[in-house]
Amino acid sequence: MTGIQGFFCVLGVVILGYFTPADAGTEATEAAESKSDSSSALMEEIRSGFYSRINIVGFGLVQKPLDSPLNPNNALEIVDYQTELDFRPDFNLKYRRLELALKPRLEGRWQKWNRGIRKRTEGDAEIFVQEWLVRYRVMDPLFISYGRENLQWGPSYLLSVSNPFNPVNGRNNPQLEVPGLDYGRVVWVPGPEWTASFIVNTGKGRIDLPETFKRTYALKLDYVGAGKYFSLIPSHQERGQTRIGFYGGWTLSDAALLYTEGQVSEAGKNPRVLVGGTYTLELGPTLGLEYFRKQDGCDREPILLCFTPGSGGTAARHSLAREGFIRKDYLMLQYLQSRIQDIFNVTVRWVRNLNDPSNAFLGIFGYELSDHIQLFMISNVFEGGRKTEFRSFLAYSVMLGMSYTF
Repeated sequence: MTGIQGFFCVLGVVILGYFTPADAGTEATEAAESKSDSSSALMEEIRSGFYSRINIVGFGLVQKPLDSPLNPNNALEIVDYQTELDFRPDFNLKYRRLELALKPRLEGRWQKWNRGIRKRTEGDAEIFVQEWLVRYRVMDPLFISYGRENLQWGPSYLLSVSNPFNPVNGRNNPQLEVPGLDYGRVVWVPGPEWTASFIVNTGKGRIDLPETFKRTYALKLDYVGAGKYFSLIPSHQERGQTRIGFYGGWTLSDAALLYTEGQVSEAGKNPRVLVGGTYTLELGPTLGLEYFRKQDGCDREPILLCFTPGSGGTAARHSLAREGFIRKDYLMLQYLQSRIQDIFNVTVRWVRNLNDPSNAFLGIFGYELSDHIQLFMISNVFEGGRKTEFRSFLAYSVMLGMSYTF
């Protein structure tokens, strides 16, 4: 047992001893030998419920910020060069009805800006908690929890349209962690097909919000059946809107899957709907197609007009900060293949903005050197005029790095 495991086992005995039933061998009349046996059994139970995983990620980033109407003289301070080393340990302890999880992080980075008002070089380091969780099983079908989590759901690749808390799903860069938010949850599992969750977003956690944080309440109803699944997510934000999110999927065959995901306001205004599907070829690759329609998006040209007062400028800024999409209509094509010769993973994605002539190309490549070490490259290329959406911030970006997990 490692030093970390020993520490958590001792800590578990101190903290969790309170929850141990009275008949576990703590009566004063028990013999010393019985006490020792009970203590050993408790330690073994805690040891068997402890799990740890440590991931070390190092990468270098090169990108070219653009001088455009939305980023004049690099006003957004987009970095040109960056190197970073992240230490990401995960700890989890399950003890009878209680589960504890902790994900502390240490990040060190060096950055350089070649243009704009922030034309300099700097480095810093940061220690923080990415996620933590306390979960208690009240009875077999009922769980309560509180903590900081990255709650993600839905089948879509572009973004999680149905998620009222954070639509960013992290699928455009699996090496960067999506910040967690603070949630309280009550989960009821009445049977193998149905799950009901009451969720309260109590704090913004580590996410940067474009507006003042407001609590959001949601009820998530999930159904999973033979060859199909469906979820309904009504939610309400304090001093804000009431929305209804949804997603579902249908298995047409062993190779074909159709799915949809969306969100609509209480009054039925400004719907956001994504429809898509995947088809897996016999040789292994999976082809994907998605169409995303955002009714409250902006189709004015040039793109700068979307940010002017009186034309939905606030909504456009919020959309850019929260989900990265400003316009109304987008089309995505994707090629994905995993475990090529048991060592290569490839994802190539093309996103077409249907409201202005701009395109985004994404490539995610992984090479597994061993069971613990992976090399990766994540590249983005943006094409279009300087007054279009995808060509307003970057010309390209390339991330090269290595991940070591033990």
